[in-house]
Amino acid sequence: MKKTSKILSFIIGSAIAIGTMGSLSANAFYMERSDIPLTPPDGEELYELDCENGEVSYRITSGKGLSVYGFDFFTYNNIDITVKDGDSASAVAAKYLSDLKFDERLLSRDGSHIYLYDKHVSGDDPRTHESVEDKYKQLSEICAKMYEDGVVEEAILVPMKSSYYTEELYPHILCKYLYGPNKEMFQDKVDELQALVDQYTEYGEVSIHNYGGPKNEIYYIIVDLEKDNKTDFDTYDKLAALRDEIAERYDYGKVMIDYMRPETMQDAASPEINLLDPYICDIDASGKADIADATTILSAYAENAAGMRTAVDDKMDVNSDGNVNVEDATYVLNYYSQAAAGLR
Repeated sequence: MKKTSKILSFIIGSAIAIGTMGSLSANAFYMERSDIPLTPPDGEELYELDCENGEVSYRITSGKGLSVYGFDFFTYNNIDITVKDGDSASAVAAKYLSDLKFDERLLSRDGSHIYLYDKHVSGDDPRTHESVEDKYKQLSEICAKMYEDGVVEEAILVPMKSSYYTEELYPHILCKYLYGPNKEMFQDKVDELQALVDQYTEYGEVSIHNYGGPKNEIYYIIVDLEKDNKTDFDTYDKLAALRDEIAERYDYGKVMIDYMRPETMQDAASPEINLLDPYICDIDASGKADIADATTILSAYAENAAGMRTAVDDKMDVNSDGNVNVEDATYVLNYYSQAAAGLR
């Protein structure tokens, strides 16, 4: 018995220390900045918020030559709800989530998941971290009812989510679009652009092309700033400066830098919040998750490790990794310390 007590005392002390250290350095997940603190490749900082056609892109635009990194597909309040076996996602959504306003609501084909999220649509989108916090509170209350009614298996909230990409830029600027019976009628525009480009480089050539085939009366202009593998436009900043000058001087529908974007994109997100933490961490059914719940887990773990217990309640596996051990107690302590600090 003394051996078990020593083991338990050591484990409890270690777990409490780990839980406290983790929580003191944590930020309130739902209070993170709305521009999501993501780490781009090589640790470079992001700038230039580009909102166009309802899409948001954060780009790294310097120090990388003609490779540009950035973020797009930016969403708020992403929640994935897994319903209990035997329940229908559509029925659960209709009963519990009908009053919640989300930009997108999706149901999995097998009826087991509900996906909800809001979209960041422009640079002056009024949604900020306060609105994320409001949604967090609403969802917490709804999940409490769903848990009480026994219809929810898991409810994971990710306050902010995005994906990042790499673009390989070409030293070309595309001017779109021109409408007319033939390209000869736009020769003056070509000559004007050529004169402008000649002020910047000896490697520039301006040409006009048909868009979509010879019978199509739509044209676009290519400003090719490379010749014999030589170019004076070897960074994004230089290309962007000329692009902006062309866009300001001339009335084209769109002036853009030519690029290739690989298909592979990687996701990035703020930390997950398990909205069922207040209930799955309440091991002793006292109505709250606290140090006593972590102690209950550690006692069972220590007794099991000492051969004094052959079975451990599955409810103690709060992190759902298939084992009941110190990590589960730490999980409970982290939640408890965050809640006590007003972070959850």
